[in-house]
Amino acid sequence: MLINLKNVSYTYNLNMPFETDALKSINLKIKRGEFVGIIGHTGCGKTTLLQMFNGLLEPTEGKVFIDGVDIHQNKAKLKEIRKIVGLTFQYPENQLFEETVFKEIAFGPKNTGIKDINQLEGRVRKAMKMVEMDYSMYKDKSPFSLSGGEMRRVAIASILAIEPDVIILDEPTASLDPQNRKKLLKLIKDLHISFQKTIILVSH
Repeated sequence: MLINLKNVSYTYNLNMPFETDALKSINLKIKRGEFVGIIGHTGCGKTTLLQMFNGLLEPTEGKVFIDGVDIHQNKAKLKEIRKIVGLTFQYPENQLFEETVFKEIAFGPKNTGIKDINQLEGRVRKAMKMVEMDYSMYKDKSPFSLSGGEMRRVAIASILAIEPDVIILDEPTASLDPQNRKKLLKLIKDLHISFQKTIILVSH
């Protein structure tokens, strides 16, 4: 089982006056290669749940297993877990910060230990091809000069460059116009079918 949550609960502001239960006794199994949708209204705990999958949050109760590993048993392994599970937040373009598209997409692989420029270029080229962006046309552009749909593709490419098994997308089509929404959903479908990525897509 690729992702396995056992009796997971999470409480914000634990033991404080504004204590709030976001998750309660969640049991969830996701197999490699699945396309899973998580649906619920705003504030129901969807994003909290997503952050359990790669260790951004630790459960108040219960355990999270990724590829059979209890990810909170040894915190030193979280860096490895995040190579398996890639997470894009809602409005991922707000996370962009580098000067060029190349540097933006290369940041993740560099952060996981890849220093060789040829290897980095290979990762960037591959990720940009997966999101249907021409390398020569976009690599030197500022991410902030792009359209909303293009910025979102760059954000997804920056996750793909790490080569994770799982791609998690939190409200990926939020604020996009109908044409870009349709293009992005096709891209996500292609990542699942053509590149055999496990996809977890969240929407209200």
